[in-house]
Amino acid sequence: MYNNTEPSDLSLLYIPTPAQCSFHKLQKRYKLFEGGAGNGKSMACLAEAVYFCIKYPGNIWLIGRHSYLELKDTVLPMLRQLLSDIPYIFHSTDMRLTLANGSELRLRSLENKHAVGKLKGQTLGGAFIDEATEVDEEAYRILKDRLRLPGVPHRLLLATNPAGFLNWVYCRFHQETDSDTGYISAATFDNPHLPADYLHDRTALAETDPLYYKRMVLGEWGDYEGLVYPTFSYQRHVWARSMVPNRYSAYYIGIDWGAENPCAIVLIGVDYDKSLFILEEYYHTGSRSKPSDWIAAVQSMIVPLGGAFQYAIADPSGRGYINEFRNAGIQTIPGNNDIPAGIGTVKELLAHDKLIITQECRHCINEFQTYKWNEGTDRPLKRNDHTMDALRYAAMHLHAPAHARHIGRPH
Repeated sequence: MYNNTEPSDLSLLYIPTPAQCSFHKLQKRYKLFEGGAGNGKSMACLAEAVYFCIKYPGNIWLIGRHSYLELKDTVLPMLRQLLSDIPYIFHSTDMRLTLANGSELRLRSLENKHAVGKLKGQTLGGAFIDEATEVDEEAYRILKDRLRLPGVPHRLLLATNPAGFLNWVYCRFHQETDSDTGYISAATFDNPHLPADYLHDRTALAETDPLYYKRMVLGEWGDYEGLVYPTFSYQRHVWARSMVPNRYSAYYIGIDWGAENPCAIVLIGVDYDKSLFILEEYYHTGSRSKPSDWIAAVQSMIVPLGGAFQYAIADPSGRGYINEFRNAGIQTIPGNNDIPAGIGTVKELLAHDKLIITQECRHCINEFQTYKWNEGTDRPLKRNDHTMDALRYAAMHLHAPAHARHIGRPH
């Protein structure tokens, strides 16, 4: 049964950073600490394991990582540090630490199906999977089933550097969450105890190896190979709605029509320095999507804006839809569909932090993270591209050289 008792005196074991404190305060049975290398995630999870073993005599925790060598080289030294003032015995033959109160910390390899299958014989109070993205999901499923030791709070903790969006850890904790599941993220820079020269080297990676920097320093999930916009950063380019300006010098709409594919519409605010803020999105999938729905969606966006709304810039292939929008009183022009030039414009905006997306625009954010080149060509794949096209038409119109902007006039 779930017990929401959380660690309260971990300062007896170590001095947690603010990010580690946030993790300890997270009242969930299944918790993930993700992010950049060196952010303190493994130490935080091990501290909770040690805490629950000290507080509840006879408790049993399993500490798993891909290989025994990794357990010996990385996990065991941290456990010894946490237990420096606490009597324990290390049994090297079976990689087990026992405390004076009868609690145990069992270190186990999770490197293959045979090793993972051995977990089925365990009865545990808690478990910790270190670098979980390197471990098969079956280990997570089995360990959840083994949390049945009576008389103790049950916890399953994970720590990892990010991987791709299809990795099971991302799916479990970012897409299929429930009331018992939670996570916190922290970048490498969120650990104030790291040496200055190490942080300096990490900072330099932003220029020398930007994809590694995003994953292993900023701690961002993503399938980075072949991305159209590899410089897109959730930390830099995605803001909470409360952080963006309340008013803009002008508003525009970008539209990618979708009779069979999804229809994507973005509302863009233009700031005084010509920065673009994607404030709202409309994303309709399914065969029943029709122009009257799209018109209603745009009207709901622009009516509150009054005269500040200028006009919509749309996919030029949909001339009939453009006319329907004009007939409905929405000024609409066909956009420029020069794809390489449009992508170049968006890249330039991202590079200078002049493109911001609000957190509510989840389809737009997802497409920035998954929009890829068609290998061997200078064109993107026609997949995960609907809000990207809507944005591209608007960005090309608003920021491209004057001769490339207009292929039509507002009506």
